[in-house]
Amino acid sequence: MDDKQKVFLGIDPGQSGGLALLEETGSCLVSLAFKDLTGHDISNSLSELQELFVKKHGSLLFCCIENVHAFPKQ
Repeated sequence: MDDKQKVFLGIDPGQSGGLALLEETGSCLVSLAFKDLTGHDISNSLSELQELFVKKHGSLLFCCIENVHAFPKQ
């Protein structure tokens, strides 16, 4: 059995989206709103999260991304 900590990254890529990093227990480790960030800022944030939780702590990282659909006039 693998004793590495499992962390889950959920991403909402929508215009007012964001991301959250959760432990197996459901505790939120990090949350980040994309509202005022550039693509470069978001990319840097994801790289930092990977560095911290995967490379330094040896965590197993699972990622889910929302399948976004356009809804005109909403």
